[in-house]
Amino acid sequence: MHLHQRVLGAWAILAALTFPAQADDAAHRQALAMSFARNSRGMVATEPMTVEGTDLAIVLLQEAVQLDPDNVEHWRALLDVATLAERDALKEEALRQLGRLDPADDVVRLMRVYLAADRFQTADERIAAYQKLLSEENRRRLGAPVASRLALELAILHRRIGDSQAYAHWLAESVILDPAHRVAVAEATGYYGSNVEDAYGLAELLKAQLLADPTDGETQVMLAQLLLEHGAYAGADRLYQMADRTFRASGQPPASNLLADTAIAQWGRGDTRAALQTIHFRQHEADLQLRLAVRTDFSTLPRLADTNPIIRETILSWWGPSVLNPDGSVNHDEVVTRLDLDHGLTTAEDSQLHGTISPTLATVRAAIHAATEDDRAPASLRRAIVAYETAIMAAEAQFEPDSSELAGIHLELASVLLWLGGDVEKAGEHLRLAKEIQPLSEAAGDRFAALIADRGGEEEKAAELFARHGESDPASALGLAELLLRQGRRREAGRRYLQIARATPGTLIGVWSVHRLRQLLQHQVPATETASGLEELIDSIPRVVDRFARDGSLAVLLQISPAKVRYQPYEPIIINVQVTNTAPFPISIDLNGPLRPDVVLVPSVQVAGLSVSDPVSRLSQRRAIVADIGRRLRLEPRERLTIPIDLRQYLLGGLFEQFPLEGVLLSIRALTNVIVTAMPVNPEQAPGQSLMPIFFAGVMGTDIEMPLTRVEGVNVTAEWLEESLAAIAEPDIPEDVRLMALLSRWLERAWTFRIASVLEPIPELDEPFATKYARAERLVGQALDIRRPHADRLGENREALAILEEMAADIPPGRNRTTLWQRIEQVRQAIFRLEMEPTVASALAEAFPKLDGLEQAWLLSVMPHAASTLPAGVPSTGSIQAMACQSEDRLVQLAYLLYHVEGLEDPMVTAGQRSEDEGVRQVADLLFRMFQRARAAQEAARNR
Repeated sequence: MHLHQRVLGAWAILAALTFPAQADDAAHRQALAMSFARNSRGMVATEPMTVEGTDLAIVLLQEAVQLDPDNVEHWRALLDVATLAERDALKEEALRQLGRLDPADDVVRLMRVYLAADRFQTADERIAAYQKLLSEENRRRLGAPVASRLALELAILHRRIGDSQAYAHWLAESVILDPAHRVAVAEATGYYGSNVEDAYGLAELLKAQLLADPTDGETQVMLAQLLLEHGAYAGADRLYQMADRTFRASGQPPASNLLADTAIAQWGRGDTRAALQTIHFRQHEADLQLRLAVRTDFSTLPRLADTNPIIRETILSWWGPSVLNPDGSVNHDEVVTRLDLDHGLTTAEDSQLHGTISPTLATVRAAIHAATEDDRAPASLRRAIVAYETAIMAAEAQFEPDSSELAGIHLELASVLLWLGGDVEKAGEHLRLAKEIQPLSEAAGDRFAALIADRGGEEEKAAELFARHGESDPASALGLAELLLRQGRRREAGRRYLQIARATPGTLIGVWSVHRLRQLLQHQVPATETASGLEELIDSIPRVVDRFARDGSLAVLLQISPAKVRYQPYEPIIINVQVTNTAPFPISIDLNGPLRPDVVLVPSVQVAGLSVSDPVSRLSQRRAIVADIGRRLRLEPRERLTIPIDLRQYLLGGLFEQFPLEGVLLSIRALTNVIVTAMPVNPEQAPGQSLMPIFFAGVMGTDIEMPLTRVEGVNVTAEWLEESLAAIAEPDIPEDVRLMALLSRWLERAWTFRIASVLEPIPELDEPFATKYARAERLVGQALDIRRPHADRLGENREALAILEEMAADIPPGRNRTTLWQRIEQVRQAIFRLEMEPTVASALAEAFPKLDGLEQAWLLSVMPHAASTLPAGVPSTGSIQAMACQSEDRLVQLAYLLYHVEGLEDPMVTAGQRSEDEGVRQVADLLFRMFQRARAAQEAARNR
């Protein structure tokens, strides 16, 4: 073929593939650098991490940045590994280059300042350096977020040397510079909060801390508790519910005490229904857990009946005394037998099982029902008693029971029984048990005596005992108020209730008093000045913050989109990750929230021709990508940050290079503020198996899907092979090297997928067709033995084809004839592959030395290693490996070492160790040690 015809033919092929045109070797430099960088990630990700692996990763990244010095991601990867390896000089160089390539990167700017400050040895020197950096002029250059962090460092330095005044000054400066700086705001809250005497001032600090990090549920609880303690019930309810959603979004069910406080706040604001609903949610969760336990193990039910009288009564209502032992206890075996015979509980029976909630929650529910004279009050009291009795048994079962805790539970149960109309004798028993553990205070002793006297009808005695401590003991004051109310002395009772409500507004006793006042006055009790001020402060928090935990996009909008809808083989696969601050205030980017700098990309890859359950598809989902978006320290309202990510720089990129001919469909799930759990890859396997990570978006997190993207494949036909072979005969343009890579993959498929040529039996074939088909099957089976001469195997396939075509001419029309033609096509494809293998292998071997060193190195980085398995006598890319091994080009040597050496026996390892090139020698030495370590581990495993 003439040269101009070859060039035109090549361009026709390339037009069909739509490869991007390149005027020079920049594309190959970038692609080889990308391959080195991806290989480095594999070294660092290997478990267990080794010194050799880390050192090799550094060498590879140094090669990558030399090949592609303007690729910011390679420098970031080098910075990460240099930090891991504590290579300060390399870390400093990476930071310098990142500052050049991305001057707007706040994080890099801050790291450079920290690195420079670390050079000063004394606190005084560092203080002077930071103060100079925080001059007005430098603050403008550094930016407020960076300056805020430097001011905090300066404050901490002053604290260490004991200068509290300077510490307070620079701490305040840090918060003023960046109110979204969560660490500084938390530090300020802790410092100034300890000196703030008024509730409003402390609430302002906590509000600032909440806005600096809306994902911090603990801050929300602290602010809610402060509000509840001062009677700001509406604000407390709002903050408790915000905390509830935050904890649930974090995968942590809220504590029972938090729910109890929520119910108290809701009751305090007059919303009795909401308070009971809050408790109902926890009761529903407990019910579901109990019912699941019983369904899983029937013996759970009779065991619970031994300690829970409510469950015992429920069982008796189903089956009567027939399930009891002579001593009145529940017969476990009988209950389990009945459940087995009935195949478990009916839906109606299942719904009658109720789990036990915490004593505090159960008491709040019982108190609300009692105060509102609800018909459910007796049942609620019984459940509260069971909850306390369960808590007592749990406390007694501890290895070293806490006597103080146990006495407290007995006293609480005695109080509940006496206060809410329970059994007086039972209350006295628990009071006695508590006294045996530790003596009561005078006030407590008088209060219990008053409660018992009141229940016994001795009102004068009760009033006298209550009055003794009514000014200092809210519980005694409440007892006296209740007594006065029953006597019809409403005004006196009201004054007592108001006193209690003002003294202890955040307690159940205080809210009970608020409820009584509401009943007496027929309207809500006016809030105190402090409570009103706190309510106004909380109202100033934007309402959208309440919904952050349920919908993270209301705070930070995450978007992910491919730069193109379709990509070509070996082309960079660019995905744009974009985050936008949709909140009405700045959002900081921080490892601990509110927006974490890591976006997790969970890929799903479907290779054309492979099933969804194929290991390749499953493997791709385990190669989640952690993309760093930490380029800013904070995002202003409506500010948008876009990070382009080349998927080929990650381990996932290796999957694309394995299947350039087939084509790949790619979808990506992107998550921010990720929570990671794990599940077995195969639930049926034994413990100790490998686990697959499961990702969830946490508080203020987002979970989205990227539109489906395709990485194109190639339709391999005889014409494509012919034209490609003509193009690489004189490889003088970059696209020819890509064609060589595609052809090498075609060779791999030809060798690897021979098994696809096995002829499956055709059932119900009549003679003589069955005999002929069996002969064809044997011939094709023999041809699969790659140890035999290539010509013999080709001849056997041709003979089998002739037999099958003769059968096809004679077999009657029908299903078997259709199947036979499918088998004929299989054999034709096998013959085609066998015929083309030597031609393609020879063409690649002849074209390889015509490439320059960079092109050869890149081709080695993507060429499959399977070429070395060809039998002797067949021209193959095995000769390419021999040429690469003899090459004096350092990039070729590096590529061979990295992608084609499999063990210590490879002569390239020894040759590399003797190389005059430092980089080649380093890689060879590191590989030698890694192979030695692996061999020693294998020998140790065999000897165990």
